[in-house]
This record gives sequence, C-alpha cells and structure tokens, in this order.
Amino acid sequence: MNKQRLGRLSILFLSAVMLNACELSYESTSPNDVEPTEAGAAKSKAETHKSASKSISNQPLSLIWNNGEKRIPDDVRLSDPSSSMSFVGGKMVKDDDIPLIDYLAKNGKIEFRKGKDFFPEWAIDIDAENLKPDSIIRLSNQTATLQITPAGEKLPKSTFLRNTNGVITTGKLSNLGMTIHVDVKTGDAKDGIYRVQGKSFATIGDIRVKDGKLDASYDSFRTLDLITRDYLKQKIGVSALSLKHVQFSSDKNAKGKSEGVAGLLVFSHKTAEKEPVLTRVHMLKQADGWVADRILTPTELIHVSRKGKKRETDQMKVATYEKVERFLEEKKLYNHIDSSIRCRSTKEIGLCTANITVLENNEKTCTRKAYLFNKAKEWEFSKEVSPDLKIDYKTKKLVKDKRKAKNLKEYILNESMGLMFGKCSMF
Repeated sequence: MNKQRLGRLSILFLSAVMLNACELSYESTSPNDVEPTEAGAAKSKAETHKSASKSISNQPLSLIWNNGEKRIPDDVRLSDPSSSMSFVGGKMVKDDDIPLIDYLAKNGKIEFRKGKDFFPEWAIDIDAENLKPDSIIRLSNQTATLQITPAGEKLPKSTFLRNTNGVITTGKLSNLGMTIHVDVKTGDAKDGIYRVQGKSFATIGDIRVKDGKLDASYDSFRTLDLITRDYLKQKIGVSALSLKHVQFSSDKNAKGKSEGVAGLLVFSHKTAEKEPVLTRVHMLKQADGWVADRILTPTELIHVSRKGKKRETDQMKVATYEKVERFLEEKKLYNHIDSSIRCRSTKEIGLCTANITVLENNEKTCTRKAYLFNKAKEWEFSKEVSPDLKIDYKTKKLVKDKRKAKNLKEYILNESMGLMFGKCSMF
C-alpha cells in the first residue's frame, strides 16, 4: 500500500532566472533527520517511504499534468541572484554580491519550464525555502505557482497552488547548478493536482549544460557572464567580480532567426591596492560559441555593424560614437559603463542622441549629448545641440521634447525599468 501511494507522488517544478554568478563556496549540509518514532513498526514504515521516494526520484524528470498527461520540461532552473534585486537602505540593490549558497538558502525556488521564449509555454515554480546543496528538503503544505501561456497570447496566466508536499534531494553545487532528485505533488481538486518526479540538473539561471560543461553557443546574459568571469580570472587574476552591466547585439542568421553576434560586459572589482575599478570586456560570437575578445579601454565604444541594407543613420551613428569617445576622454570619465545612441532623420536633417551611463559612488547616473547632421552634405556633422530636443516630423524642425526637458536623473529613477538593466533609458 505504501509503495502504491508513493508511486502517485511526483515532482514539482519552480522557477529560477537569467545572468550572473557570484564567487561560489561549496558547503555540505547534513540531511534532515526523520521525525523520531515511538515504535519499531513506525520506524520501518518511514524507512520504506524513504526507499520508495529515492527510487522514484532517480528516474528521468517528468511532470504528470492534471489530466494524467506526462510532460517533459525544457529547463529546470534555480534562482539566479543576477536577476534579483532587494531594497537595502531605501535603494534597489542587486543580490549578486551575496554568496550563491546563502542566496539559495534564502530564495530557494526551482522552476520547471517548457518553452524557449522569455515567458514559458508552461511552468511550475516550487518554493523550496531553505534550498542547500547536499541536502534533503522536505516540503510540507508549501506553495507553488503554475504558469500557462494560452495559445495566441503573449503573457502567461498564473495559478497559486497549495498543498505542495514531497521531497527534494540536492547534490553538490557548482557555478552551473546542481543535480536534484524530486518527488513532489501539488494542487487540489479545485486548481488541479500536478505531480513532478525524477532526476535532473538544475541550472543557475538561463544557461544550457552539455556533458557537464557550459554550452557556449547559447545566447543568454548568463552565458556571457560565466565565460567572461573565467576569462578575467585567467587574464588579470581577479575572481571577486560584481556585474554592473551586460548586453549583446543580435543579427539575422541564414535561417532568418535572431542570433547573437557581439556583447559587452562591465564588472567592478578592486585592485591590489584595494581601489575600486571597472573592467569592460568585448564578446564575440564565433562558430564554436561565445568568446571573450578583449578588455576595452574605459572610453572605448563598440559599434556593431549589421548585415543587409545599410541605413542612412549608420553613418551618423558612427560619427556620434567618435564624439562620445572624445567627450569621455576630455572629462576623464574612466568609470564609464556604456553609451546608447539613437539616431533619427528627415530628408534634410539628422539628430543623434547619446545616453551615457557612468558609475558614481556605486550608483549609475546618466549624461546626455545630442548632435545635429546635415543630409545635403552627405550627413556631415553640423553642431552639438541641446539634448532635450527632438525632430518634429510635421515641421521638419527641432523642437523641445517635454520628457527630455525633465530632470534626467529624476525621470530615469521614476521609470519602471530605469537603470535596473544597466544603462540610461532611451527616450
């Protein structure tokens, strides 16, 4: 009877997210002891339960849906501190400075998901609470979240699942993730009952792992982060790094699908003299995957040329990159993180606006510059103008942009995204 009842238990899934690894410490924790029993028969019953659960959780991971259908997830992810932020002292602060083993113990979520897009086709997130490596985590009346993106829609619908019970056994932790054995059941008659069971490797964030190694060809911020950290450790001997900015540019491949071509990552760390410094690394996508190209100078900008038809704004954009570099050198802004440039044009004039992100007192601030170009002279630079201007396409002239005229720092901090993703908002 016990084995039949346990056979109906499965393994529930929970979410973890995109990009960044802190310096990992490896810690082994003792499994939780089974509740003491008063009689030998009760002890024997507990041991039988433990043995059956271990057998179930050693099978390949699968999810038994509410209708009895067996489903296989594309990914199993742990919480990623690089994608998490907390309020500390009234400010939003990234959690990536917290040792990963401590972060998981505090934010122990696991996501079992299907789908390659940002929002999953379906996913189950399990709140495992005190999630530690080399441990047995017993879930008792805990919570889970079911996400399903209906056909033809872009956003998933979420259902809060109660009665989450079962066992999750974890293996050793690496900078890629850890092996988990799951035997979990969640939900009720109203919302549906879902079962998750089996063995899988749970990654830290959005990465792919093949034969125990990072898949360097996969396009994600987290992939670039791990490759760059390894590069800097070998190149300059620094491993205590805090990620301040990450982005990558994409282009259309031969099949017409978007594919990464270049990237930029900016880390802060300390010199041998304990002085804070920023290191900017340029990434390239090659046949075998992403590689670190070189360490950039503090004021060097990267302009990625895209395939296909050349746009008239490209010439203005290249000229704007050069002017921003000169500005950074003149002002000695060696704490420069990145600069985003947007160009607009009519048949007569062109306007390029540069949003420059700089780190000051460990906070990201913005500076804006704007440049006017003349099409009659083959998009020759005309003059620098006020950054609170925009092109009025009706009059073909420059006019005040009310949004740009606002206090820049106040505007960005009040934006829903703002500097959270590492650079100034593009107005």
